[in-house]
Amino acid sequence: MELLKLENNVRFILAVVKGEIIVSNRKRADLYVELQTKGFTPFPKKAKAVEPEVAAATDDTEETEVQKENERQSKG
Repeated sequence: MELLKLENNVRFILAVVKGEIIVSNRKRADLYVELQTKGFTPFPKKAKAVEPEVAAATDDTEETEVQKENERQSKG
């Protein structure tokens, strides 16, 4: 799989340098279509892990609640 990605990268760079593929001032979707017609293998991005973000958000919420409670106690 890594070898296929590297081969795709080399082919893409060479095609851009030779002028076979124009990258500038193009929509990404149009470029993807051209790459697929020229035989490039698409590699979908891996989904980001949702759990660490949720855990971090929960921790922040808990800290905020603790801070608010401490402020209430110090005022009252």
